[in-house]
Amino acid sequence: MQYTNIEHDRENLNDAMLNLEEQLDDELTPQGGIDSQKEITSVTVALIYPHLRAGTLPMSARAQKLFPTAYETPRVRFTLVDGKTKQRIPAWVVLEHGYVFGLREWYKAHQLIPGSLVQIKRGENPGEVIVEVKSQRSSKDWVRTVMVGKDGGFVFAMLKQPITAEFNDRMTIHVPDFKSLDPVWEKKRSFEELVLLVMRELTKSNPQGHVHAQELYAAVNLVRRVPPAPLFALLETNPVFKHVGDLHFRLNEE
Repeated sequence: MQYTNIEHDRENLNDAMLNLEEQLDDELTPQGGIDSQKEITSVTVALIYPHLRAGTLPMSARAQKLFPTAYETPRVRFTLVDGKTKQRIPAWVVLEHGYVFGLREWYKAHQLIPGSLVQIKRGENPGEVIVEVKSQRSSKDWVRTVMVGKDGGFVFAMLKQPITAEFNDRMTIHVPDFKSLDPVWEKKRSFEELVLLVMRELTKSNPQGHVHAQELYAAVNLVRRVPPAPLFALLETNPVFKHVGDLHFRLNEE
């Protein structure tokens, strides 16, 4: 969950990137761009790997309107309620870092994977927030899967995996073993080097040889905590990434 700041210029983000950034509900995204007067009753979040691993939810500019806040303390205790089972889950709003903590066991119980959709709704009582997974009958589906070697190298492959909940097609990446990714996080690589590595591996599983910015965002967050803006700025300014339309990019390493 810890983010090491990556220098970037938000002026490099085009309108399509800014729109996608808002949709991604990343808690590290500056909150100035959201209409503060707009009423929010629910938000649906596609979980990225760091949140799934830590058992947290992003308190993005949109989502924060649904959670209790307090100015006197950096942490606020409240209750999450499962919208289907009515299970009550003690949780904490961690204001200083912009996330909600306490969902690890709930994620495990629902067998969620990176890319799974979680709906957050205003609670019926003060101090409560409703969370709900759009469950489906367990079945196997072809999804992108990350496989990690003992040396910390990793590859992506389309494999059949058990699916128990609705998911975002572009952000779903099955991780067979969370601990297997730990050596990848420990490797010291520059941000640009890491993005290039992830991009190369993603393109291998795409016959067209290009990757959508949203796919890349989800995949990079498997190996380093990164908000959308630094990644999108790199895609826009580094000539090695060639835009081929609709936020799809291919590598230009000639």
